[in-house]
Amino acid sequence: MRKGNNTMRVVFFSAARQVWGAEVSLLTLASALTDQGVDVVVVCPSGELADRAVEAGIATVHAVPPVADSVTQGRMRDSQRLWQTCLRIARRDAHV
Repeated sequence: MRKGNNTMRVVFFSAARQVWGAEVSLLTLASALTDQGVDVVVVCPSGELADRAVEAGIATVHAVPPVADSVTQGRMRDSQRLWQTCLRIARRDAHV
């Protein structure tokens, strides 16, 4: 995605509540892209991943509070809420 000033924007989207191998890779890529001047956005549930993204220097982290349901119901609702957040960001910034 490109912003109006031709800066590349990359949005990382994760429904993970905890940091495991894939999330470590996500954070490594996001941090490296940020260091290269790419506008990086992370959309994820509140918690460990959101906290570590901020610690990794990611300027824009949209942390969506997780739903306290059963594991399956909670993850389904979290995913829906994360997608809604992502769509709001895309609409607001007028690009997809």
